[in-house]
Amino acid sequence: MSKARYYGINPPFVGGTQKIFSRQEDLRLIKNDILQLLLTIPGERVHRPTFGCQLRATVFDLADSTTLMWLNQDITQAIGREEPRVTDVKVFLDLDQQGKQLNATVTCRLTFDPSVQLQIDAKLKFPGE
Repeated sequence: MSKARYYGINPPFVGGTQKIFSRQEDLRLIKNDILQLLLTIPGERVHRPTFGCQLRATVFDLADSTTLMWLNQDITQAIGREEPRVTDVKVFLDLDQQGKQLNATVTCRLTFDPSVQLQIDAKLKFPGE
């Protein structure tokens, strides 16, 4: 097994074999970092005003094809701007049949090993559901 390239702390900071501040590495870390990027609205992070995308903010807007196309671009640009460990980013957005949930799927390849493809899924329920 090769040595891990990236290390990070596993939220919620309690649990794992170490009980406190359990560690995550490589694929799991990158997936969690991208998911955090998807679920953060720009301006929420202190000292990082451009970190994030409009996925959560869009849940309050009417979802139509124009909004989904704009959101797709926003997510792709945010990952390209904030995440140098991945390349070949593709975003798929799907509004469920009842219009109660927005499903976002991001696929990408690792920069340091393009043979590895990651898939990150985020599901957001609309308010009042």
